[in-house]
Amino acid sequence: MIALEIINIYCLGIDLSRWLYIRIKRWTINLLILYMFYSNNTIKKRKIKKGNNILILISKLNDGGAERVAINIAENLSKKYNVTLLSYKEKTEVDYPVNNIEHLTITGEEIQLIRKIRKIKKQRDINYCISFCTGANFLNIASRYKEEVVISIRNFISSLAKRERIKNKMMGKFADKIVAVSDSVKQDVIENFNMKEEKIVTIENFYEKEKIEKQLMCQNALNKEEEKIFKNSKIVINVGRLSYQKAQGNLIRAFKEVVNKNNNIKLIIIGQGKLEKELRALITELELENNVFLLGFKTNPYQYLKRADVFILSSLYEGMPNVVLEAMACGLPVIATDSKGGNREILAPSKIKDEYGVLIPTPNYNCSSIDELSEEEKQMAKAILEMVENEDLSKHYKQQSVKRIQNFSKEKIIEKWYKIIE
Repeated sequence: MIALEIINIYCLGIDLSRWLYIRIKRWTINLLILYMFYSNNTIKKRKIKKGNNILILISKLNDGGAERVAINIAENLSKKYNVTLLSYKEKTEVDYPVNNIEHLTITGEEIQLIRKIRKIKKQRDINYCISFCTGANFLNIASRYKEEVVISIRNFISSLAKRERIKNKMMGKFADKIVAVSDSVKQDVIENFNMKEEKIVTIENFYEKEKIEKQLMCQNALNKEEEKIFKNSKIVINVGRLSYQKAQGNLIRAFKEVVNKNNNIKLIIIGQGKLEKELRALITELELENNVFLLGFKTNPYQYLKRADVFILSSLYEGMPNVVLEAMACGLPVIATDSKGGNREILAPSKIKDEYGVLIPTPNYNCSSIDELSEEEKQMAKAILEMVENEDLSKHYKQQSVKRIQNFSKEKIIEKWYKIIE
């Protein structure tokens, strides 16, 4: 294989010596990272010093539900412990706000990050480091000092890229405790990643009632153009990264059929991501510019949820979708794909069909403007139309949302985090 690659490089006129240099450098860095990872975790186990110093580690503070969860947990744990929040990607103007806790930001390549995080753990005498998502979980374990390492798995990792699956197999062996965001995620890591069940506890997301209510009272959250979009129309809203996982391409394709039957319905998508250009092109090709709007990332998505009529989650897989809880907290009826992960645990915990929201089949990802709608996309369009046009149905699921969200109160969930630490 390497010989064939070298021949291809020669034929394409690429500098072979530079190619070899880049490859050798990459292999060397990877070997050094692996050495740091294993040396910090396979030597004689250090005696963990109990105490109140907690480090919360996550890559960034914008873009997704895991970031909001990390901030919420950090702010609530700070009422009882000394908490520092650490992110390792540069702050941006659209970061979620952080209140009443110290927030540090570091940057660098992976090796540099491992060293910097370990130094912070040592200097601050950290007793527990809790990390969120694969990248941060890996850095947490690789930078282990004398603290207890708690990794939080936020997604259905069997559906992630191969590199991330390999990392998760390594991490499961060395983490002291593993927090799964749903029972589906817990079962996935036990069956497919050989993680020990006795290490794992399920702690679901919670919603911040006070924070949501405060942000709902904010004035002028929407600009004039956005106000026009909401005026005199029925609004379907989706919130999430513009990514393969969230499958907004399928949602836009299905929405074409919705508009063909009712032109007074509009789709609002809140979020940013790599697929923005592709999704905008799809909207143009389907001539949906007057009905589908990508509004970008919002630090206060609740003002948009409050004004909508229906929330829809089109994901191919999920951990425990925080945005579904937030939509329910805003009193919206919910439609979601019956995908791998926690959607069913929220909407049909008793295995009663469509108990607290409407579950629809999960499509295969598609962002083409020319393909015919799949059966799953037709079901998506049908569910949207029924929820928008049937007032009794909409009212029923609004009531069910308000009822169900009580099970995800901050008080119930944060108590589980206290038990992890104590």
